[in-house]
Amino acid sequence: MIFIDNDQLLQECCQRLSKEELIAVDTEFMRDTNSLLLCLIQLAINDEVYIIDVLQCNLAPLVGIFSNEKILKVFHAARQDLECLWNAGISVINCYDTQMYEMLLDIKQDISYRQIVLKYCNKAVSKQEKRSDWSARPLSHAQLCYSANDVFYLRKVYLHQLHHLTQVGRLNWLEDDMVRLNDLIRQQPLSTDKQPHKLHIVSYNDKLMLSALKLLRDVCGVNHNICPHLLATKEELKQIIISPNEARCFGGWRYEVFGREVERLLNEGLMLQVNGGRIKCR
Repeated sequence: MIFIDNDQLLQECCQRLSKEELIAVDTEFMRDTNSLLLCLIQLAINDEVYIIDVLQCNLAPLVGIFSNEKILKVFHAARQDLECLWNAGISVINCYDTQMYEMLLDIKQDISYRQIVLKYCNKAVSKQEKRSDWSARPLSHAQLCYSANDVFYLRKVYLHQLHHLTQVGRLNWLEDDMVRLNDLIRQQPLSTDKQPHKLHIVSYNDKLMLSALKLLRDVCGVNHNICPHLLATKEELKQIIISPNEARCFGGWRYEVFGREVERLLNEGLMLQVNGGRIKCR
């Protein structure tokens, strides 16, 4: 663990990082009502962890590292990390989210870092310092150890997932999702109090159809061992009811897994059959 609290050390760190093909990334921040205050950036390569004190360093040298498309940046639950970095003037290109990709391998939603490290590395990481004050200085030894552990195992998790995703042919399924997530953050930071417009389903028949679509989504997810919420959000299901042709909006693998069955439901009707504990669409 190397603590970086001045510009010279950060320059030396970036020279080292520029030679890597994969960097594990995490951040620690403080939240107030409408914004996130970035306090630390943790970067891991192999068995080395760099903890960068954002409150003490000029982050300009990191811009080139995070925008280098030849370096894969591995996060867990990347949304707020990406927003914090964007607000600090750092745009991330070529990133991978272990939480999102795990949903292609498991029906569970939003698996935690602790759970995924236990699954793939058989290590129990402590989350005791999660709610501590990351803006206070000096940082305690416990905080530094916590922040280092939050990024240390990500490379190993990624390599395990890479193996399993390759086996099931799903390695590239979420590349467009990661690009869209970055675009969303640039257009509308997630910490603002502005809520996205929500569609309203009013009629009784439409509510029944929404329930049917949710059930169909869950069945397709279980049958393919994919988290159902990765197939379609509730708002996307509402959009299908309002505009039935929107089933085609589920492009690529989502159409094959879910969109095709939605079209069958809308055009022909479907019957769900339980066979040996497995639910099938008929």
